[in-house]
Amino acid sequence: MVRSVTRFKLIFILSAVGLSACGGGGGGNSAGTGPVPTNAGGIWEGSTFDDRTGLTFQAAGVVTENSGDGRFINENGIQFVLSGISGNNGAISATITAIAPFGSTFLDGTVLTLGTLTGNVVERQSLQGDWSLNTGETGSVTMGFDSNYYEGSDLSRTEGLWLDPFGTTWDTSPTGEMFSQDSFGCVANGQISIIDQSYNAYDVAVTLSGPCGGIEGNYNGLAVTDTDGATANNVFVLQINNNEFIFTEAWSKMAPNTGGLGPYTGPVARDAEVLSFQQEFWANARTPDRCGNCHNEAVGQLPMFVRNDDVNFAYDAALTVVDTAQPASSRIVEKVAGGHNCWVADPAVCGAIMTTWIENWVGGGG
Repeated sequence: MVRSVTRFKLIFILSAVGLSACGGGGGGNSAGTGPVPTNAGGIWEGSTFDDRTGLTFQAAGVVTENSGDGRFINENGIQFVLSGISGNNGAISATITAIAPFGSTFLDGTVLTLGTLTGNVVERQSLQGDWSLNTGETGSVTMGFDSNYYEGSDLSRTEGLWLDPFGTTWDTSPTGEMFSQDSFGCVANGQISIIDQSYNAYDVAVTLSGPCGGIEGNYNGLAVTDTDGATANNVFVLQINNNEFIFTEAWSKMAPNTGGLGPYTGPVARDAEVLSFQQEFWANARTPDRCGNCHNEAVGQLPMFVRNDDVNFAYDAALTVVDTAQPASSRIVEKVAGGHNCWVADPAVCGAIMTTWIENWVGGGG
């Protein structure tokens, strides 16, 4: 059984996911002597219509470039996984896996069903078609192309700290590695990968382990970045699933936590290793609500690995409490994991976060 878990509400109405800038570009397939494969790639926004209820719902989704894969959701909460998207001269057909909204079922009482989509695509302009599910529901879809697809993909845009709808922070590295641990001890490790750097679409793989309330397992799906209404690429929208659960979420980019500290004005990092330490560890740990409450030149608590006057001296001090070969075994990790000045409710989470900072530092230098 697949359970639908949509962890944000009406994303296609909220400004947090502004899939509204329909753009032109491209055109229909030109006449030729042979069949021209249809390319349905794009971010699409529009609506779905249900023949039985007569209701229209806003909808949006993404189809990856020439891959035959797509992900959609409508504001009613029905989630669609498309596969085998193919066709020639503007025509398309696809297999649908449809998942009912959380707490609802389809006509036959199930929460998952298969179906088909047939229709037509004007490349980079429109997608229209009819859908039919094995449970008896039928309807149509009308979509317009969103020029946000042309923003391209770059892992520098997904790097940083993201906040999901449950208030859990996800730390994403410059190479796309993902890590998160919630207050209950559920650990998430994953990878964001570029499909085609010319277009805004990413592959996402996530593994949930530990006490996760029964949703442990491996998940795969697609994601795009979007604007929060003010800043580009400040929203990360993803849909991932396995054979039991499906998630559609919108994450918000978190501003760097400086704790009111001003910009660093001391000597520059003396080499690439120190620079990586500064960017991946020092900048995260130096705030007053973390290690910067004591271990700096103002307070004088040794070792001063987050001192603000000279990041090179801070680096030297950090090496006295960090195991660069086995970050999880570092003395500093043991301290915070044991409850020393942990900045969240669960010390184990602090230990995991600290380990990730060290791993990012060690992996980014040299």
